[in-house]
Amino acid sequence: MRKLSILCIICFFMLITVNLVSAQDVANKFGIGANVFYYFPQEDNLFGTSIDVEEDIALGLNFTYIVIPQFSLELTWHYFETDIEKDGAALGEINSLPLLLTAQYRIIPEGPVVPYVGVGVGYYINDLDVKSEARAQAKAANISYPTDIDNSLGLHLNAGLDWFLTESFALNLDARYLFSEADIEGQGTSSDTSDEIDLDSLLIGAGVKVYF
Repeated sequence: MRKLSILCIICFFMLITVNLVSAQDVANKFGIGANVFYYFPQEDNLFGTSIDVEEDIALGLNFTYIVIPQFSLELTWHYFETDIEKDGAALGEINSLPLLLTAQYRIIPEGPVVPYVGVGVGYYINDLDVKSEARAQAKAANISYPTDIDNSLGLHLNAGLDWFLTESFALNLDARYLFSEADIEGQGTSSDTSDEIDLDSLLIGAGVKVYF
């Protein structure tokens, strides 16, 4: 919650200190942008034991099409890799590439600062790298350990703003909450097993956009 409060303060400061640059009419224009996000994952349980998913940096690349001044569609690629720990020991690393499609409502499209809210769907390309030490320790302790992770579908909520410094160049603040679960395959004490891992996470970031 503290991170969201900081983001709201930054957005408010931008709203009251903007210069007279106008976003102009960007309807039927395309935008391309890049963002750096900080990634706040949720803790979860795996094979009956609590696991910790580490916070990390995520990268984003986005393509926006403004259908009308008040409505846009955005296609976003994110990439993040995060360490997972079980019982205080490093278990492995999850690499995820969410491909997100977002419908955005642009609240004040005619001003230099254009706040927006959105909702969308996503497809997550996931990969799991389990440390060999963790695998050996699990086998020695006769406990289950993960071996693979499936791709997954998800939903997300989005809010942010474009701050136009010129008619075509904008700074961007963006926050989104991702909802997704992925199936995890594992090796049990005597046979293969499976479970689900919660990929829900909060992303807060900043970047730039160019419209043409």
